Amino acid sequence: MLTIQAGYAQCYQLGTVGQMTPVLKTILAGVCTNPAQPSSVCDCPPGYVAVGYEGEEGNAWGGMVLSQFKLRCKQLNSNGTLGATVVVTCSNGTATGATVDGPIDAAAGQALVGAQIRIGCATDAVYGYSKPITDIIAGGANTTNTAMVNIGGTGGSAQPPMYAPNGNVIVGMQTYIDAGTGVTNVPNGTVGVAWRYAPIVACASAVPTMSEWGLILFALIIFTFTVVFATQQQRARSLALAGEGAVSNTRRQRIPFNKAVYLKVLPLVYLGFVSFFAIATAFFGYEITSADIPGSLLSGAVIAYLVHFVISSNNTDNH
Repeated sequence: MLTIQAGYAQCYQLGTVGQMTPVLKTILAGVCTNPAQPSSVCDCPPGYVAVGYEGEEGNAWGGMVLSQFKLRCKQLNSNGTLGATVVVTCSNGTATGATVDGPIDAAAGQALVGAQIRIGCATDAVYGYSKPITDIIAGGANTTNTAMVNIGGTGGSAQPPMYAPNGNVIVGMQTYIDAGTGVTNVPNGTVGVAWRYAPIVACASAVPTMSEWGLILFALIIFTFTVVFATQQQRARSLALAGEGAVSNTRRQRIPFNKAVYLKVLPLVYLGFVSFFAIATAFFGYEITSADIPGSLLSGAVIAYLVHFVISSNNTDNH
């Protein structure tokens, strides 16, 4: 009994987003009395993970206090790598700072798994912690990581580092702003954050694997033999009805092959495969797998034979 098992190539995607406990400004009587107000949720685009941050510093609280900061994001590819393009989120705080700080990015192939802030009456600094995507996928402890360079200064109080659960990565933040009242204030300045995270999970990739190509090839061969056999049987009956007598079994069962026609058709079929994969890759995000090349070569050879047989049969019928 012939058994064909369909398989799936390993791929990765982001799961459901969660959120950590917010870290907010310190309320000081007569100095910074205004409570932090939740503002925008600034997440990376769907399918993207945070790889760094950038900001603006300098306001009424000090020359190195952050007025705003953003996360920098890259796409998580289905094969577990990161894309090259950086996209920034909306900003935590929208006040304008005196100077730009950053951008700060993690090392190649790494993403943020945790962060720490310094905060007093406003956010003084942001420190990131990163690790390789491969380690995150493997579920390694996020507390084992690489400390990144901070943006901002040394004011305020250092808060404990906060880490996403193992197997998760930072993907955004809930922002908090200063409403702009009090003795000293920075309207719309950043005064807190709640980090948002998501798991990197395995998924079944809807692309042909070698076993799937085997199934495709098997179906093509069966279909081709069916077409050849049915065509020959129909031609034999037509000849018999025309009074040309029975066709010998040897002649009827022989598999026809016209080398000249086949060699003309084969390159055109392969060109069709190349065009198909080029369009799928460019416009639909398809990623070529190791099974596509041998699968295409073998399937193309069978398709070329079928096309060549149809052409040859039509030529024979017309003579």
